[in-house]
Amino acid sequence: MNVLVFKIKIKLNDSRSLKNKRQFVKSISAIMQKKFNVSIAEVENQDLWQLATLGISITGNSVYHLRSQIFNIVKLIEESKENISIIDSQEEILTGF
Repeated sequence: MNVLVFKIKIKLNDSRSLKNKRQFVKSISAIMQKKFNVSIAEVENQDLWQLATLGISITGNSVYHLRSQIFNIVKLIEESKENISIIDSQEEILTGF
């Protein structure tokens, strides 16, 4: 079994309040959990209204499958809202469980 841990920092250019940001994070998190069966949480920048840092974890047998899931998740984030910028992302794969 393999575990992929992914952290992505997003700039929400249109967000004007914490309420707007939290609506986006809640919405995109629910979509990802349903579509990709991942665990997701906002892990940093909870009090900044234009930045969201999401931690995502996925388990599976194939590293290729895990990476393709992350690719699809990033694509979903990019297409979810017009004025979003991905600032940074980090990935770590844990193997041999």
